[in-house]
Amino acid sequence: MCDVRKISEVLVKFQNFVDFCYKKTYGENSLEIMLLRSKLQDLFNEYKDKFSHCAQVPPSCRK
Repeated sequence: MCDVRKISEVLVKFQNFVDFCYKKTYGENSLEIMLLRSKLQDLFNEYKDKFSHCAQVPPSCRK
């Protein structure tokens, strides 16, 4: 059974952790962090689209 809510929570937590690490390493608005943030958002959207038929995505996760 798939659960989009759990997947989205893990992706959001992972994105926050990676954002923190990249900010410490490269600075607040570096190109690397912007590219990584974009890739993580794309990954999240792909999971959301792929598994949206399994469960409702919480409103806090929609963008």
